[in-house]
Amino acid sequence: MESKSGIIYISRVPPHMNPLKIRRIFSRYGRINRVFLQPIDPSKINTTTRKYTDAVKLYNEGWMEFNDKKIAKSVAFSLNNTKIGNKNRSYYGHDLWNLKYLKKFKWSHLNERLAHLNIVKEQRLRTEISYMKKQNATFLDNFDRSRAIDTIMNRSKHKNKLATKRCFQKRNSLKKEIEIKVNSTDDAITTDSVLRKIFS
Repeated sequence: MESKSGIIYISRVPPHMNPLKIRRIFSRYGRINRVFLQPIDPSKINTTTRKYTDAVKLYNEGWMEFNDKKIAKSVAFSLNNTKIGNKNRSYYGHDLWNLKYLKKFKWSHLNERLAHLNIVKEQRLRTEISYMKKQNATFLDNFDRSRAIDTIMNRSKHKNKLATKRCFQKRNSLKKEIEIKVNSTDDAITTDSVLRKIFS
């Protein structure tokens, strides 16, 4: 069965197109066994488009398997680079089909390819998670170091303030002692001069 079938690759899937529409459009040319459209990775969609895709699922490529490989070859050759819509007012009036017949390509090959892509995606996701964990650990480590440095600096500033305050206190006490001695000396001198004047 699979040896007689033919697979067509759709390199671009227009918006609003889905597997049911693909099957309905191409069923007029022959029997279709399977259709698969690859959804666009949400992480690769910008913010504006992501709001639009909340209601509409977008696909970037697809595959369809015809029961007869001769029909698949004929369809790919005749419809490639032709308008999807027959009328200009049609939603797909300005979109073109991008079709290619895949020679000697089987549906099992597609399953293997998709399985490989899933493995690669999981590995990439694990790598990104590991990288984010390392980044987070580095950030927390740097944050803790910064807090420790700030604490040391604050303690140092506090000690300097205390030392400066004590120094000013010592200077003030010394200044007062000197003023007291000077005042007592002046009083003694004035007393001696008065007595001399009286008994001279």
